[in-house]
Amino acid sequence: MHLRSRLISLACAGLIGSAAAIALAAPGDKAANAAFESAMYEDYLNTEFDGALAKLQEAIKSCGKDNCAKKVLSKLYLGAGVLYSMGKKQPEAAKDAFLKALKADPDAKPLEDFMSDTSEALKVFKEAQKEAKSGGPAPVPEPGPGPKPQPEPGPGPAAGGDLEYEAPPEGAINTPLPIFIKVPDDLGATKVSLSFKSYGGSQWTTVAMKPMSGGYGAMIPCSELSTTGKVRFYITAVDAENNVLGTAGTRKAPQETMIKNALDDDPPSLPGEDPPKKCTAATECPPDVPGCSKPKGDQRGDKGWGASCEATQECKEGFICKDGSCEQGEDDGSGGSDGGTDSDIKKNWISLGGQLDILLIDSAIGVCGASKATASDGRPDNYFCFDANGNEFLGAALETPFNEIQGGGALAGGRLVVGYDRLLWHAPNPMYGGFVLGARIGVGLGGSPGVPVDQLPVGRQLEPVARDFFMFHGEVRTSWYFLLDKIASPFVSLNGGFAQVNAGVDVAACDVLNDSGQQVTVAEKRCDNQTALKRDLSAYQITGLNFVGFSLGAMIHAHTYFSIQPELRFMFMVPTFGTVIAPMVSPVVTF
Repeated sequence: MHLRSRLISLACAGLIGSAAAIALAAPGDKAANAAFESAMYEDYLNTEFDGALAKLQEAIKSCGKDNCAKKVLSKLYLGAGVLYSMGKKQPEAAKDAFLKALKADPDAKPLEDFMSDTSEALKVFKEAQKEAKSGGPAPVPEPGPGPKPQPEPGPGPAAGGDLEYEAPPEGAINTPLPIFIKVPDDLGATKVSLSFKSYGGSQWTTVAMKPMSGGYGAMIPCSELSTTGKVRFYITAVDAENNVLGTAGTRKAPQETMIKNALDDDPPSLPGEDPPKKCTAATECPPDVPGCSKPKGDQRGDKGWGASCEATQECKEGFICKDGSCEQGEDDGSGGSDGGTDSDIKKNWISLGGQLDILLIDSAIGVCGASKATASDGRPDNYFCFDANGNEFLGAALETPFNEIQGGGALAGGRLVVGYDRLLWHAPNPMYGGFVLGARIGVGLGGSPGVPVDQLPVGRQLEPVARDFFMFHGEVRTSWYFLLDKIASPFVSLNGGFAQVNAGVDVAACDVLNDSGQQVTVAEKRCDNQTALKRDLSAYQITGLNFVGFSLGAMIHAHTYFSIQPELRFMFMVPTFGTVIAPMVSPVVTF
């Protein structure tokens, strides 16, 4: 869980509780809670353990006996226990503080943000709980002013932090500043946070850094970079128990980057990403000017890059809520949680598609052979017939009986194609879509048999000889993709190119040529296997060699650089006409 997410949850719970008991709040609660927040969420995370303890001890002293609510006093002691256990490595002092917390509030619970299931602090707290329930020895006097316990011997972090890091020398005004740090794997860090303060600012803001290839990255938002001058920041790496493992810079000796109107060098960027774009500067109203405040719907939150969110309005200016966290980008007005930015949309797509061809066969009579020994009689010329051995039937056949097929869909084989598409333009709001131009090249599988030259028997070449199946597939296409910034982008495409699609169906024919190639006389239109021989054949309808068509489908973004694209294609073959319905699935790599 991100630290900021936990803070939001705790804040919500606190608001609900305070609404029910505001009249019972003690006068010192506000100051005590402020001291706790500063000590635990600032000093402790910056490894300033002595300073954090001093703040808590001063707050405990100010609370006295009845100046703070018992739960508030208990929380101060819990914080002290965490500092003694996790920061100072003094379990006995930690236990004493936890006992004091339980005395103030017997129902006190562990601090969720600082006492994980495996932390040493939680172990000591549970021991204190057992002792408090068993009526064990009274706690030692509360932590107060006096000699500070000395830290265990050993080297501490050098001034400015102990992680190797080089800050960007400069950044542009009103432009998010990318911060990236390499954290050694053997350090064992589970969370890395970035704390920053704008030039002339008095408050530090802390956000979680996101794991990236080779390290961790985050953005200092535009709202902190609205003037020239030095922006100050430091980076903190902690383990699963919130133990600080190292820092790059500290609050007292932070890293610095100069913010300028014009840069002397290339703008900084996160690894593998384009430099951030300049934000639209928000107009600030002078105070107490009637009608100058922003409308309620335009109010923006204070969450920075990487903070968890449910809607864009929770994020600072210059950021949008995407995939549950605040990212750089301009709000499209939808307020949604999954809007994208121009840099998020990959413009180059390489695909490898598998297609299944289903040809709509025409109904026809007399599809195989010629009815006369001298010439064909005008039967369909886009059918070729073959026997079970793949030999073409080149003789003469009765028009009836047999020798006819019923229309319907027939599997014609399939094809494998490699494609490249380029997003040439998209609308200012990517959800309205963009124009894509692409090409495909591949090979057709299946089709129809060819006829070897040595197969042609003398005297039976009354039909045209079937040509080899045209296996090459090539096409160009133009498409419009909608919802480019969503997880699924539906599209419609127009396409055309070169291809042949042939499909065969079973048919019987009555052959009326004898072995010498002479046509015999059949008294009745029937095959008696004496004068006329019944042959079982496969009749192939031939279509192409060109096509035009359209497709409907969607690109489903399974990963930042990988998508799956199912589509349904409709191909109209010309000049030898045929209609093909072709479902297709293509894995797509985007970049």
